[in-house]
Amino acid sequence: MAQSAEQLSDHHASDGAGGHAHDAAHAEHPFLAHHFDNPKHQFESGKLGIWLFLVTEVLFFGGLFCAYAIYRSLHPEIFVYAHVYLSKFWGGVNTIILLLSSFTVALAVRSASLGDRSKTLVYLALTILGVITLGVGFLITLPIMLVVGIAALVLIIIAAMKANEGIRYRYPMTIRLIK
Repeated sequence: MAQSAEQLSDHHASDGAGGHAHDAAHAEHPFLAHHFDNPKHQFESGKLGIWLFLVTEVLFFGGLFCAYAIYRSLHPEIFVYAHVYLSKFWGGVNTIILLLSSFTVALAVRSASLGDRSKTLVYLALTILGVITLGVGFLITLPIMLVVGIAALVLIIIAAMKANEGIRYRYPMTIRLIK
């Protein structure tokens, strides 16, 4: 049976905890979120959330790597063609920036938990600088990616037109249309 708002407010007022059953536990633990009964409950819920997050990441990246492996095994010529446009130097620079920004974020979290505001701001500024550097690098390579994408689209269209004529050409990205 549903209770009216008056019955619910009477029930909370009569529990002796100032209108809320959790107020006594929350007074002892100021960092306890309102929807948890005690710190152990909050900790266990957080642990479960992290495990769920890790499982979803494994599923997502597992599927991503499986798709990559299947596509690479079915169309190896595309990867041979595309490696010409990759730079080991810039790939290494991006990797170093990503690792350093992860490290500076971890340092910022540690500094914040210790209450050191100045170090927290410095580490966050370094992280933002790394993100900006990656963004500028992306904007610099964006025109190249667009040109390569347009070239690939043109090759696909040409291959499709030649396939319709009954002639098969071996382009990096081949489409074979069935008549």
